[in-house]
Amino acid sequence: MNKFIIWCVSIVTAVFMASCDSDEDTYSFIGDSLVARWDLQDSFPMLITHNYGLGGSGLSYLQDYAGRLKGDVVIVLSGTNDYRKITSQEVADRYAAEYVDALLDFGAKRIYAISVLPRDFKSDDDRSCGIIMTLNAAIAKQIEAAGEGRIVWLDVYHKFLNDKGKLNLNLSYDGLHLNPAGYEILTTELNHHIL
Repeated sequence: MNKFIIWCVSIVTAVFMASCDSDEDTYSFIGDSLVARWDLQDSFPMLITHNYGLGGSGLSYLQDYAGRLKGDVVIVLSGTNDYRKITSQEVADRYAAEYVDALLDFGAKRIYAISVLPRDFKSDDDRSCGIIMTLNAAIAKQIEAAGEGRIVWLDVYHKFLNDKGKLNLNLSYDGLHLNPAGYEILTTELNHHIL
């Protein structure tokens, strides 16, 4: 009986110590509904992932995570809910500066910032893709200016376009949210950088 108890305790201790001593990175995904709907377990079965996606969220949600992702590898996909706020180049530049500050404030060891994707939602007008391109350019420029080295810009915008310069609806359910084919593009692109 005593040998059995000792054996059980040693197994439990070994499992506990292995989980505590793990040197594996934690991959935290944060952003709007595009992140919230991403099946991370299916897309990245070999990684330890956490999904902090929240439908309808934007820049202020990212800012709320200051200091909360310390030491993680963070993947960010956000901005589609904020694009209507971009009314000029000056506003885009100011937004981009706040966006990059929010990412750096996570305290992450590495950050992969995915470009804002094109959209063709029923309430969008013809200017949406142009505004998003302006926003993406401003964010990319701000990341480069920060010179921090912790943020990797993943510009996948053009991979989601059709031949008319709008969101390829074969990659989306509704002109905004991605279907499995859309997520496969994101997963493949990200795997090129993190694996």
